[in-house]
Amino acid sequence: EYDAVVTPETVNINCTFDAGYYSVGYTLDPLALKEVVSQPQFATCVKSVEYTPEKRYAGVKVLFKPPQSASAADGEKAKREVFIGIFPSSKTVITGAVNWAEVDDAYDFASRLLLQHFETIRKPIDDNATRRQRQRTK
Repeated sequence: EYDAVVTPETVNINCTFDAGYYSVGYTLDPLALKEVVSQPQFATCVKSVEYTPEKRYAGVKVLFKPPQSASAADGEKAKREVFIGIFPSSKTVITGAVNWAEVDDAYDFASRLLLQHFETIRKPIDDNATRRQRQRTK
């Protein structure tokens, strides 16, 4: 009877982090970030990068290719992708990882990207927009 029970396996790990741009007076420019991630130096670890605000998604969508895991089967290695969504607030979502090594790799990639390219992708916070946002939430 217990033989029929499927052994649980991790199929998706979700996590978030905040790079803290807002706390130092900035947001990030999604178009500039997309341009940075599209550079050839990232071709080995990025399958695709998109910014499509017209589809009501305010973040930059990155399909990250984690380094090959020694424990993964050959066919599984080739198709592994982890989704990284990076928003103008610098808050970031990582989803689609199936183990903590993939989460670590995606986090390292995204956090390093946001730190190393801060000068290129930052935008000062628009005080008028911030005031309007606060008024709407009251």
